[in-house]
Amino acid sequence: MSADGRSIHIGPPRRRSVLAILLVEANQPVRLERLVDRVWGDRPPASAQNVLASHIARLRTALAGTGVRLPRGDGGYRLEVDPDRIDLHVSRVLLRQATVAGDDATADGLVSRALALWRGDPFTGTTGPWLPRVRDALFNQWLVAVLDHAEYEVRLGRPAGVVGELIGPADRHPLDERILGQLMVALSRTGRRAEALERQRGAAAVVGQAHGWTSKGSTPMGWSRQASRARP
Repeated sequence: MSADGRSIHIGPPRRRSVLAILLVEANQPVRLERLVDRVWGDRPPASAQNVLASHIARLRTALAGTGVRLPRGDGGYRLEVDPDRIDLHVSRVLLRQATVAGDDATADGLVSRALALWRGDPFTGTTGPWLPRVRDALFNQWLVAVLDHAEYEVRLGRPAGVVGELIGPADRHPLDERILGQLMVALSRTGRRAEALERQRGAAAVVGQAHGWTSKGSTPMGWSRQASRARP
């Protein structure tokens, strides 16, 4: 973890998990019972509350001088911090602003700033059942932002820069219509129509194998529409 440009040693995975949970809920009280559940799941140790109190005390020491406070109240703990110092919260604000921006260029700039705050996998070095679910939700939000950015870039006449950004998601989600469609459009607009159609055929083959289709050239209707959009 870093704050104001300096690295802060938090400690073992369980303590990192406590801090991550409180950061996700920054400036909101997290009741003790909920914190225990998020850290240990349905099998907390008998000493869970005492262990939490020890972790909180050590976090207060680690965060001293950073402007972050960890008071107890409302039946739990609350991490008090300026939300503008938390990348997660800043990115969410930027993405919300992008949805109401008046033009593609402004929206694209906001989404690009949000994506720039994504640095590696969130919550590495933590433990517990709750944070992996939050991580999955954040990955989904990141993917939507990547696709929004690609769509804006294509509409603004800059398709070349997003092809590389879309290939990875397309390989991981070969049957996602929006990803495939945007990649096909970007490829076509950069003179790579043959590659776009090859992507379409590959996805159709995967669907065909899954459903037992034997008719060559059968293509899901949504992809046919995307193929039409991909034509220069």
